[in-house]
Amino acid sequence: MHPQAVPTGEVQSLSRQSTLDSSLALKAPMFTKAGLLEYIMELVVTEDEALQLINKPAFCNLLCYVCPTLAESDVPHCMKLMETIKARAVEVVNIIYEHLAKVVLRSYSRVNRS
Repeated sequence: MHPQAVPTGEVQSLSRQSTLDSSLALKAPMFTKAGLLEYIMELVVTEDEALQLINKPAFCNLLCYVCPTLAESDVPHCMKLMETIKARAVEVVNIIYEHLAKVVLRSYSRVNRS
């Protein structure tokens, strides 16, 4: 900091001035149906019993309040949500299997070289 910016007798604890980035709220992403599905999937996967919320009128009312242009047909049905979560889980499991197969193959080739 510039010496004149610090009052006399004050200890200069900061070596540089920080930016406002850490104190500003992030701008919410633009609303999309795909984004809605992603955020609802995150809610269902991270919270117990959240899948039961999807078809509750209070939850739909909340979504309509947050996004007034949202049509009821835009809110994913719980079956669609379950299918999407299962498909995503299968994708993740396949990625893990592929990764583990590569690790095992590398380990096996190292053992054979010795």
